[in-house]
Amino acid sequence: MISWLVSHFISLKLHVLRWIACKRINENLALLSVLMRNYMSLFFAILNLKRKNDLALVQARWAFVNKDENLLTRLQNINLSFHFEVEQQVNGVFINFFGFNGTAGVWRIKALEDCGGWLERTTVEDMDIAVHAHLCGWKFIYLNDVKCLCELPESYKAYKKQQHR
Repeated sequence: MISWLVSHFISLKLHVLRWIACKRINENLALLSVLMRNYMSLFFAILNLKRKNDLALVQARWAFVNKDENLLTRLQNINLSFHFEVEQQVNGVFINFFGFNGTAGVWRIKALEDCGGWLERTTVEDMDIAVHAHLCGWKFIYLNDVKCLCELPESYKAYKKQQHR
C-alpha cells in the first residue's frame, strides 16, 4: 500500500496544486505527503510565513516512526538525519537556499506563481521550484525543531520503488 501511495503522490500533488490555484482559497499552501503525520506542527511554519513577506517556503524536518524497525530503516534514518540536521540546516542558515523535500513544507502561493508555477515536465519538480523561487529572490526558512512524523520503507522492494521515480 505504501509503495502505491508514493508512486501516485506526484500526480495527486499536481492536481491539488492546480485546484488550489484556480480556487485561490488561501495565500499559503501546505504540501504534505499521505505518509506524513503530525500536521499540527506545520502551523508554526504558517505563522513564519505570515510574519515575513519575502518568505516563500518554510520547510519542517522529517522524523521517522519506524526508524528502528530493521537494518534498512536504521540506515535510511542515519542518511536522512544527516540530510536534515546538517545539509538543510547549514544551507538554510548560510546561503538561504535548500532544496524543497516535496512534503512537510508550506509555500506562499504568490512565490509559486512568481517563479513560473509547479512544472510537471521534470522528475525533480521539488528542487526545480525551489531553484526558480530562489533565483526570483524569495527566501526560505528551515525549521529543524518542527518535526513531521513519517514512515520509511521497511523492505528493499519498497525502497527501490520509492527511489525509482
